Amino acid sequence: MAAPYLGGFRIVAASWASASSIRVDFVSTYGSLYQYQLYAGRSLIGATTSTDERRIIAPLSWSLWPQVIAIVAIDPSTAGTDYGSTLPPRPYNKAIVNVATSGWPSDSRLVAIAWGDSPGGAVNYSNEVRTLYDTDRTYQLTSLPTGPSGSYNFAAYGIDDKPVDGNRGTVTSLTADLLTMPPDLVVTDGARFTATATSGTATITYEYAGT
Repeated sequence: MAAPYLGGFRIVAASWASASSIRVDFVSTYGSLYQYQLYAGRSLIGATTSTDERRIIAPLSWSLWPQVIAIVAIDPSTAGTDYGSTLPPRPYNKAIVNVATSGWPSDSRLVAIAWGDSPGGAVNYSNEVRTLYDTDRTYQLTSLPTGPSGSYNFAAYGIDDKPVDGNRGTVTSLTADLLTMPPDLVVTDGARFTATATSGTATITYEYAGT
């Protein structure tokens, strides 16, 4: 079976490289056969540029709710291909919104989305992602990480080129159901939760009853 592959390699270390980027080190059984991509949830955030690299540094938005990090092995001929939509279903605390524009006025400057702070909450326009408008087409925007699981209210709209920050146009309302990982467990004194385990022996006696 042709790449991409989710197995045959293992992440051995992950840490923050900066306030907005993550460093992931991994080992692989594939030698120099493949290049590798790094995904946060289903978002492609980074990749190697050669088959012998075993470290990826990529941008990642900080979030109280953890994000699933995954490595994917790819054929070098497919470098740049986004396989996010083919990854297994996992908790994912972002929404991807496709905004199709048609007949927008000539003074349109930006395409934007905004979303609520919590499930069912009103849209907070401080939570905003924008991209430049160039012509009528479909624009894909990805929200920043959200909070707990639930149904979030979203708004999609355009912004014109008037000073200072432009005027918001007609808003299209929509909702997205997001399933997120729970935050880290913290004990009452603020320390991180720890657990210990001890081994033991279980003796089980049974009598075969036949068919």
